[in-house]
Amino acid sequence: MSERDVTSDLKSALSVCKGAFIAAAGFSMVINLLMLTPTIYMMQLYDRVLSSRSESTLLMLTIIVLVIYITQGALEWVRSQILVRVSARLEILLNKRLYKVAYKQSLYSAGQRASSQPLDDLTSLRQFLTGNGLFAFFDAPWMPFYVAIMFLFHPLYGWLAVFSIILLIILAIINEKITSKLLADANTLSISGRGLNQWACLITCSSGGKKVAKKY
Repeated sequence: MSERDVTSDLKSALSVCKGAFIAAAGFSMVINLLMLTPTIYMMQLYDRVLSSRSESTLLMLTIIVLVIYITQGALEWVRSQILVRVSARLEILLNKRLYKVAYKQSLYSAGQRASSQPLDDLTSLRQFLTGNGLFAFFDAPWMPFYVAIMFLFHPLYGWLAVFSIILLIILAIINEKITSKLLADANTLSISGRGLNQWACLITCSSGGKKVAKKY
């Protein structure tokens, strides 16, 4: 199986999960809108409660905010469950193909290119889909929206947010430059130290390939 075939399999698997990604993006939109709740709550306190000293208004506003917080927590849980199911489905769709690729690569090279890297990459993909990285990917497009709101409150707040964003981007680039080579070397050593399929020839000769694949 060529690398192009594996790439097309990955694209096909991702297209199967396209609807789930769109649903997760929709939940992210609602969650990010609900993130404005504390700001609106404090504005209403200063505008309505402190001026009228109405305890009933304070109680109703607080109850509404609590309901919104519970709703937000439920939406975040549903979004995480969607991505967990997506990661599991991707693993089911791809693990058999990747196992065959790693197995044949080791077999045809007489163990010279034995590596579990394809399977490890699949594990990394699953961990990424269920981690904070993908959540940040869904939330990042809303950053200009929040910056625009800060500009509405006061231009100084907006420019402070822009400066902070630029500073974070610069720090991320510096961190990438410093650690990229070290991480690449560590990954190379890790790959060479592993060897899931280093006994591929022996397994094949003993007609145990299918049993091992099924057990995996």
